Amino acid sequence: MMIILGLTAPISANTAACIIRDDELIAFVEEERFIGLKHAPKMTPRKSIDYCLSTAGVTIDEVDYIAIGFESPLKSGIKNFFENMREANYSRMVRESGAYVEYFMSMQRQIDFLSSLSAKSHIRSKLIYIDHHLSHAASAVRLSGYADAVLITLDGVGEDNAGMVGYFEEGRIHKLMSIPINH
Repeated sequence: MMIILGLTAPISANTAACIIRDDELIAFVEEERFIGLKHAPKMTPRKSIDYCLSTAGVTIDEVDYIAIGFESPLKSGIKNFFENMREANYSRMVRESGAYVEYFMSMQRQIDFLSSLSAKSHIRSKLIYIDHHLSHAASAVRLSGYADAVLITLDGVGEDNAGMVGYFEEGRIHKLMSIPINH
Protein backbone atom coordinates (compact mmCIF):
# COMPACT_ATOMS: atom_id res chain seq x y z
CA MET A 1 0.00 0.00 0.00
CA MET A 2 1.29 3.49 -0.93
CA ILE A 3 0.10 6.57 0.97
CA ILE A 4 0.94 10.07 -0.27
CA LEU A 5 0.15 13.30 1.54
CA GLY A 6 0.05 16.15 -0.97
CA LEU A 7 0.57 19.75 0.11
CA THR A 8 0.59 23.09 -1.62
CA ALA A 9 3.80 25.04 -1.31
CA PRO A 10 3.82 26.96 1.95
CA ILE A 11 4.11 30.24 0.01
CA SER A 12 0.97 29.43 -1.96
CA ALA A 13 -1.86 31.96 -2.12
CA ASN A 14 -4.36 29.17 -1.44
CA THR A 15 -3.08 26.42 0.87
CA ALA A 16 -4.49 22.91 0.93
CA ALA A 17 -3.76 19.24 1.57
CA CYS A 18 -4.85 15.93 0.08
CA ILE A 19 -4.17 12.28 0.77
CA ILE A 20 -3.94 9.46 -1.75
CA ARG A 21 -3.92 5.74 -1.00
CA ASP A 22 -2.91 3.40 -3.83
CA ASP A 23 -3.80 5.96 -6.55
CA GLU A 24 -7.20 6.73 -4.97
CA LEU A 25 -7.93 10.21 -3.68
CA ILE A 26 -9.17 9.77 -0.11
CA ALA A 27 -9.50 13.41 0.96
CA PHE A 28 -8.77 16.92 -0.23
CA VAL A 29 -9.49 20.18 1.56
CA GLU A 30 -8.40 23.80 1.52
CA GLU A 31 -7.23 25.35 4.78
CA GLU A 32 -9.67 28.26 4.42
CA ARG A 33 -12.56 25.87 5.10
CA PHE A 34 -11.34 25.37 8.66
CA ILE A 35 -10.02 28.76 9.65
CA GLY A 36 -12.42 31.12 7.89
CA LEU A 37 -9.70 33.19 6.21
CA LYS A 38 -10.21 33.38 2.44
CA HIS A 39 -7.51 31.31 0.69
CA ALA A 40 -5.41 31.03 3.90
CA PRO A 41 -2.47 32.58 2.01
CA LYS A 42 1.04 31.44 2.88
CA MET A 43 -0.14 29.42 5.86
CA THR A 44 0.84 25.87 6.76
CA PRO A 45 -2.34 23.86 6.12
CA ARG A 46 -2.34 22.42 9.65
CA LYS A 47 -6.05 21.65 9.95
CA SER A 48 -6.17 20.33 6.37
CA ILE A 49 -3.30 17.96 7.11
CA ASP A 50 -5.01 16.77 10.31
CA TYR A 51 -8.30 16.27 8.43
CA CYS A 52 -6.68 14.29 5.61
CA LEU A 53 -4.76 12.02 7.98
CA SER A 54 -7.86 11.46 10.12
CA THR A 55 -10.09 10.75 7.11
CA ALA A 56 -7.59 8.20 5.79
CA GLY A 57 -7.21 6.71 9.27
CA VAL A 58 -3.42 6.99 9.23
CA THR A 59 -0.67 8.81 11.10
CA ILE A 60 2.09 10.86 9.52
CA ASP A 61 4.45 7.95 10.25
CA GLU A 62 2.38 5.70 7.97
CA VAL A 63 2.64 8.15 5.06
CA ASP A 64 5.19 7.02 2.46
CA TYR A 65 5.72 10.38 0.74
CA ILE A 66 4.88 14.01 1.38
CA ALA A 67 4.61 15.67 -2.03
CA ILE A 68 5.01 19.46 -2.23
CA GLY A 69 3.60 21.06 -5.38
CA PHE A 70 6.59 23.35 -5.93
CA GLU A 71 10.31 22.86 -6.42
CA SER A 72 12.62 22.59 -3.44
CA PRO A 73 13.50 25.93 -1.82
CA LEU A 74 17.16 24.90 -1.98
CA LYS A 75 17.00 24.24 -5.72
CA SER A 76 15.12 27.44 -6.55
CA GLY A 77 17.24 29.65 -4.31
CA ILE A 78 20.57 28.38 -5.58
CA LYS A 79 19.46 28.39 -9.23
CA ASN A 80 18.15 31.96 -9.10
CA PHE A 81 21.19 33.22 -7.17
CA PHE A 82 23.66 31.92 -9.76
CA GLU A 83 21.55 33.02 -12.74
CA ASN A 84 21.39 36.56 -11.35
CA MET A 85 25.14 36.53 -10.56
CA ARG A 86 25.89 35.44 -14.12
CA GLU A 87 23.70 38.22 -15.52
CA ALA A 88 25.06 40.76 -12.99
CA ASN A 89 21.41 41.49 -12.18
CA TYR A 90 21.99 42.61 -8.60
CA SER A 91 18.65 44.36 -8.05
CA ARG A 92 16.81 41.19 -9.09
CA MET A 93 19.14 39.18 -6.85
CA VAL A 94 18.16 41.27 -3.83
CA ARG A 95 14.42 41.06 -4.68
CA GLU A 96 14.48 37.31 -5.31
CA SER A 97 16.63 36.56 -2.28
CA GLY A 98 13.80 37.93 -0.12
CA ALA A 99 11.32 35.61 -1.84
CA TYR A 100 13.73 32.72 -1.44
CA VAL A 101 14.18 33.39 2.28
CA GLU A 102 10.39 33.61 2.69
CA TYR A 103 9.91 30.26 0.92
CA PHE A 104 12.74 28.59 2.83
CA MET A 105 11.40 29.79 6.20
CA SER A 106 7.81 28.85 5.30
CA MET A 107 8.96 25.38 4.26
CA GLN A 108 10.84 25.03 7.54
CA ARG A 109 7.66 25.93 9.50
CA GLN A 110 5.74 23.33 7.51
CA ILE A 111 8.41 20.68 8.19
CA ASP A 112 8.40 21.60 11.89
CA PHE A 113 4.62 21.11 12.03
CA LEU A 114 4.82 17.75 10.23
CA SER A 115 7.62 16.68 12.56
CA SER A 116 5.48 17.55 15.58
CA LEU A 117 2.96 14.95 14.37
CA SER A 118 5.60 12.24 14.12
CA ALA A 119 6.89 9.88 16.77
CA LYS A 120 10.08 9.58 14.68
CA SER A 121 12.32 12.22 13.14
CA HIS A 122 12.27 11.17 9.52
CA ILE A 123 9.94 13.72 7.87
CA ARG A 124 12.61 15.21 5.59
CA SER A 125 13.30 11.79 4.05
CA LYS A 126 9.64 11.59 2.97
CA LEU A 127 9.58 14.98 1.20
CA ILE A 128 9.45 15.10 -2.57
CA TYR A 129 9.12 18.30 -4.56
CA ILE A 130 7.03 18.27 -7.73
CA ASP A 131 7.12 20.92 -10.47
CA HIS A 132 4.22 23.31 -9.82
CA HIS A 133 2.59 23.09 -13.25
CA LEU A 134 3.22 19.36 -13.51
CA SER A 135 1.26 19.07 -10.24
CA HIS A 136 -1.67 20.96 -11.77
CA ALA A 137 -1.56 18.79 -14.89
CA ALA A 138 -1.36 15.54 -12.92
CA SER A 139 -4.29 16.39 -10.67
CA ALA A 140 -6.44 17.23 -13.69
CA VAL A 141 -5.57 14.28 -15.90
CA ARG A 142 -5.43 11.61 -13.20
CA LEU A 143 -8.96 12.44 -12.07
CA SER A 144 -10.39 13.01 -15.57
CA GLY A 145 -10.91 9.36 -16.46
CA TYR A 146 -9.35 9.88 -19.90
CA ALA A 147 -6.59 7.59 -21.14
CA ASP A 148 -5.12 10.32 -23.38
CA ALA A 149 -5.34 14.11 -23.08
CA VAL A 150 -3.83 17.40 -24.12
CA LEU A 151 -2.63 19.43 -21.14
CA ILE A 152 -2.42 23.17 -20.68
CA THR A 153 -1.86 24.82 -17.32
CA LEU A 154 -1.92 28.59 -16.83
CA ASP A 155 -2.00 30.26 -13.45
CA GLY A 156 0.32 33.21 -13.81
CA VAL A 157 3.29 31.96 -11.83
CA GLY A 158 4.76 28.76 -10.48
CA GLU A 159 8.50 28.56 -9.92
CA ASP A 160 9.88 30.47 -12.90
CA ASN A 161 7.06 30.04 -15.45
CA ALA A 162 3.37 30.80 -15.92
CA GLY A 163 2.24 27.44 -17.26
CA MET A 164 3.01 24.43 -19.39
CA VAL A 165 1.78 22.59 -22.47
CA GLY A 166 1.98 18.84 -22.83
CA TYR A 167 0.02 15.64 -23.26
CA PHE A 168 -0.96 12.54 -21.30
CA GLU A 169 -0.51 9.19 -23.01
CA GLU A 170 0.00 5.62 -21.79
CA GLY A 171 -0.16 6.70 -18.16
CA ARG A 172 2.58 9.33 -18.47
CA ILE A 173 2.65 13.11 -18.70
CA HIS A 174 4.87 14.47 -21.45
CA LYS A 175 5.84 18.12 -21.03
CA LEU A 176 6.34 19.86 -24.37
CA MET A 177 7.08 23.38 -23.22
CA SER A 178 6.90 25.84 -20.38
CA ILE A 179 5.10 29.12 -20.81
CA PRO A 180 7.29 32.02 -19.65
CA ILE A 181 5.90 34.42 -17.05
CA ASN A 182 6.19 37.39 -19.42
CA HIS A 183 3.88 35.65 -21.90
